Amino acid sequence: MLSFFPHPVQPKAPQLQDILGYTLSDLLDIAHQNCPNRPLYFQSQGKGWVGYSNHDLKRFVNHTVAGLRQLGLEAGDRIALLLKSDFSFLAIDLACAQAGMITVPLDLSQTIENILYSLNHSEAHIPLCCESKYSQPTHALP
Repeated sequence: MLSFFPHPVQPKAPQLQDILGYTLSDLLDIAHQNCPNRPLYFQSQGKGWVGYSNHDLKRFVNHTVAGLRQLGLEAGDRIALLLKSDFSFLAIDLACAQAGMITVPLDLSQTIENILYSLNHSEAHIPLCCESKYSQPTHALP
């Protein structure tokens, strides 16, 4: 088994030759097996920070893959992402990659008209969003 983390406190950063041939899903599995509770991602929330571990990411990815498949989506389908650049975006993007789906990230700083134009031309099967301001114009989606 490949291990990039020989020491439980200070992990050694893998070298490029160590990770060639592995997918992001493979690398997440390796990180989860070797140090599931190690903090992986910190996100500002309110006046503090929330930490997410390798286990948190793996669990979120697995649940997201299952949810996407329950919706009838399959490998090759396009998914539009209207998300902030945060832990949710990371996890959903990884889940789509793991499921063989194609993500179409859309810039949230654009106007609603530009976002709708992009959605209408993206061939996305569904949009995924966490922003309430995008819940209104669903009648204009493809």
